[in-house]
Amino acid sequence: MTCPAVQPPAPSPADAAHAMALLMAKRKASARGAVRTHADGRIYVDLGEGARVWSFPLEHRSIPLTRELAEEVLRDVRTGLEQGRELADIIADYQPRLARPNLVRTRLERWLDVKRREAAAGDRSPTYLRELERYSAPGGHFSWWNGKSVRDVNYAALEDWSHWLADRGLGPKTRWNVLAAFRSFIGWLYQRILFRRQAQPPVAQTG
Repeated sequence: MTCPAVQPPAPSPADAAHAMALLMAKRKASARGAVRTHADGRIYVDLGEGARVWSFPLEHRSIPLTRELAEEVLRDVRTGLEQGRELADIIADYQPRLARPNLVRTRLERWLDVKRREAAAGDRSPTYLRELERYSAPGGHFSWWNGKSVRDVNYAALEDWSHWLADRGLGPKTRWNVLAAFRSFIGWLYQRILFRRQAQPPVAQTG
């Protein structure tokens, strides 16, 4: 004797609407943008609303897009949108290393805004926020990163910064606290802004 199959409960209207919204957002992301040719012959990726990508950044310079390269850039942009990244953050990937959106200072200010909102909501200690504000103030411990790109954040840079902090007279415990705060920023940066499935934020030790 076989038992009748048990039917799963029907989704609620709210869940069904949410699922449909996710599918529509994914469809919209996968259809966004087009590769175009400018009147002067240059190839670019048109993402609408004035957002365009004209070049591809190499380590120390950028090169113009070919049609084949532009098609790959468009696919990458669409993938990022499907993963939930903001368009402005994806476009920053294709801007020069030292463009304002790619500076550590620019990203730090955005991160601090998040921490301020968390403190206002009671999710972060005001004392912790004051420490972050002090580290980020002009001449503070984070000032070593002024003028540097988020693409410069690697183990070697973190180690050099730790030595710089030691030269300022910071002991191991204080340096650990400063580095821990910056590691929190790096974790947010990779997860919220620079998310890539293969990306792993670098970590440096104090000694």
